[in-house]
Amino acid sequence: MMDAVTETDSSGRAENWIAEARNLRRLATHLVADPAVADDLIQDTWVAALRADPDRDRPLGAWLSQVLRNFAKKRRRGEVRRTDREQRAFEPREVATPDRIAERLDSQRVLIEVLRELDEPLRTTVVLRYFEDLSSAQIARMQRIPEGTVRWRLKRALDELRVKLDTRFGGSRSSWCALLAPLAIPDLP
Repeated sequence: MMDAVTETDSSGRAENWIAEARNLRRLATHLVADPAVADDLIQDTWVAALRADPDRDRPLGAWLSQVLRNFAKKRRRGEVRRTDREQRAFEPREVATPDRIAERLDSQRVLIEVLRELDEPLRTTVVLRYFEDLSSAQIARMQRIPEGTVRWRLKRALDELRVKLDTRFGGSRSSWCALLAPLAIPDLP
C-alpha cells in the first residue's frame, strides 16, 4: 500500500517537473536573448533544484522561476563587471615621461618628509595602513591594541598630515592634493 502511494506521488511530481520545464524555457528565453545562455540558466536552475530540494510549502513553479531569475541577475552582474574590467584594461595609460616620473618622486619625497614629522605611534600606524596595506584589525592584532585605538590614531594622524601639508603649501589644499593624487591611484596590472 505504501509503495503505491509513493509511486503515485512520484509520477505526479514528475509530471509537475516536466510542466515546469516548459515554463522555465519560456521564462529563460524572455529574460535573455541568447538561446545558449537560456539553456545555461535552465541547467543551473535544475542543478539548484536537485541540490536544494524546493520548498514544498511554495508552488514548484514559483520556486523554480525565482531561482532562474536569480541566476539571470547574477549573470548580468558578472557581465557588467567583466565589461568594466575589460574597458579599464584597454584604457590608454599615461606615458611615463621623465617629467612625470620626477613629479611622482617629488610627491613621494614630500609625503615621506611630512610623515617623518608625525609623532609615534601615529607615524607607524599610517605606514602600516597605507604603505603596508594592512587593515585596522590587522594592525590592532599586530600591536596588541584595540581596533578603535588604531582608527583613532589614523584619524588623528590624517588630521595632522592635512595641517602640515596645508602649512607647507600656504593653505592651498588643491596644490598638495593634486601633488599627491598619483600616489592614490593604484597601478593596474
